[in-house]
Amino acid sequence: MPCVRPDPLRDWQPGFKKATLRLNNGKTFCIKADNNSPQNVYIQSAQLNGQPLNEYTFDHAAIVAGGELDFSMGNQPQKAWAAADPAGFKTQTLVSAIPYLTRVSDKFLGACRVEMKCDDPRRRSIIRWMVQRRLPAPRGSPPFEITNSTTLKLRSFTPGSAPSIVSLAR
Repeated sequence: MPCVRPDPLRDWQPGFKKATLRLNNGKTFCIKADNNSPQNVYIQSAQLNGQPLNEYTFDHAAIVAGGELDFSMGNQPQKAWAAADPAGFKTQTLVSAIPYLTRVSDKFLGACRVEMKCDDPRRRSIIRWMVQRRLPAPRGSPPFEITNSTTLKLRSFTPGSAPSIVSLAR
């Protein structure tokens, strides 16, 4: 699965020196940030499983396979690292943003008023939803009230993008 960046990864500082992900398949994926400090906020270089990583993206399969991602941090920007978009970046599949519910009111007096949202910067996404096991509801919706325990399934669709994953709200 490709990673689309909202901001350049090269300007991102991990808030840790080491983190280990324990995966469901029994493997681990370790992320290290050597020389990380409040002064060293810039990625100088990166290695994935001991091999130089010169792009700011890599396949999700690399995480699932287990291994190690090493960042070398410094106090000056390394503008040569990951400076260009990876090959095929412009042709990668875009995916719609994941929809979610927000509470319109902070009071629950027999009913809770909620609204469906999706962080689509161009505001072109359409949210389709389904209550429990009923047929899909009309596209989008103004705020509505929930009066008892229920499960909503939400999915967003954006022109030119793949649909989002299904989001469950209970």
